[in-house]
Amino acid sequence: MEEKIILQHIQKMAEDHSEKECILERNRVITYRQHWNAINGYAAMLMSKGIQTGTRVAIAAEQTSLFLIAVSALHLVGAIVIPLEKNLPAARISELMLRMESVWLIGRRNISVRNINLIDISESEAYLEKNVLEQAHAFPLQKSLADILFTTGTTGEPKGIEVTHLSNKAIAENVIDSVNLQEDDIELIPTPINHSLGLRRYYGAMYRGSTIGIIDGVIYAEDFFDMVKKYQMTAITLVPAMLSILLRFSGEKLGELNGQLRFIQLGSAPITEKERNELRRLLPDVRLYNTYGATESGCTCIFDFNQNHDKMFCIGRPTVNTMVSFVDDFGRVIDASREHLGCMVFEGPMNMSGYWREPELTKKILRDGKIYTNDVGYQGKDGYIYLLGRKDDVINSGGNKIAPLEIEEIMLKNEKIAECVCVPVEDPVVGQIPKLFVVMKNGEVFNRQEIIIYLTERLEFFKVPKLVEELDVLPRAYNGKILRRELREVK
Repeated sequence: MEEKIILQHIQKMAEDHSEKECILERNRVITYRQHWNAINGYAAMLMSKGIQTGTRVAIAAEQTSLFLIAVSALHLVGAIVIPLEKNLPAARISELMLRMESVWLIGRRNISVRNINLIDISESEAYLEKNVLEQAHAFPLQKSLADILFTTGTTGEPKGIEVTHLSNKAIAENVIDSVNLQEDDIELIPTPINHSLGLRRYYGAMYRGSTIGIIDGVIYAEDFFDMVKKYQMTAITLVPAMLSILLRFSGEKLGELNGQLRFIQLGSAPITEKERNELRRLLPDVRLYNTYGATESGCTCIFDFNQNHDKMFCIGRPTVNTMVSFVDDFGRVIDASREHLGCMVFEGPMNMSGYWREPELTKKILRDGKIYTNDVGYQGKDGYIYLLGRKDDVINSGGNKIAPLEIEEIMLKNEKIAECVCVPVEDPVVGQIPKLFVVMKNGEVFNRQEIIIYLTERLEFFKVPKLVEELDVLPRAYNGKILRRELREVK
């Protein structure tokens, strides 16, 4: 693809397809001309206030087109975007901005933070209709810093991940190629656009010249489906927690979109086999993608599970800019296999440039441009990547390696089980043994011995958990990811 940053593609679309729909909201349609106009107008205003190349600017999250205008306007002047979580208390905003050495905040006027220069995000709205004289901006260099994205880490302080314009472009190319995104696609994004998944869907659409729709979550299902129908959406991006809500309360209505949708993309956390099967039943003609990646590298593997029913633990093929290798415990490249697993390593232009003000952590994770993960797996002869869990999650029982995912997938086929998770616990004889936590379906009674017998009939003896415990609910992060570390600490 062309060596241009995302902003240049927005400009090109505004010139060549000015009236094409760019961003859709419930009560507003923004064309590419309007979007680029607003970006330019807001950028000029930002420059007049003293924001320039390299200025770090935080933005209070909101699920609106104005947020995206502000992000792109900051990029246009060469500033560095720091998206914040929605509805953060003033004390936390102040703390994060001090850490990021920033005194600039874009948000609503009701935000009250001391010693901060607040810029009203709503000012960008005026530029949607004004005829702004386009500034002769020098576009940022590809290798200059574009964003600092906070992870939502389950323990400790979230890390600030440095992402360049080159990385954003490469991630956009990965997004476009992996889902076969077309210029006439209209994609609904209910996931938070301040998080990497949602924000990068915007970048991908702008790079491709397609259209996105924005809505704040799926809790109000009527609004969600109204948007899909009103604008004839062809694609939806979801996190598993949102999918669970839709399947539970509006599954059959989701199925009515089978002839309309081209694809659904799920990211940020795995989905269960039961949810995959239910989606296949409801949407047999829709491409159903599960993406694997991290904020540090974006979408690195993608898997269409509607076309491949028999590939357990598969996360798909590497994306177009991604090179995957596997290393042993000493960091040596190995030819990993199901019997001889390795930790995945990702190389490519989509990788972050480092962690903000954390050189030691950066050296540990990022070496020679490659990101070293703790995710254990292998690449099969079919070219697909198979993930068996985190290095700390894989259970070493007397020299036998046990993948918790295998136990969980089998357990979830039991009609009495709603959810489950398997974790390693210490054992004085074999080192580690698997422990299983289950959530029973409504009306079902927990029976430890019955569960053990069920698994004994389906697994090798050494894989069968001897410890089984019932929970009312599994601990999860905002995106639906199970907090395994918390369960490993349960005594």
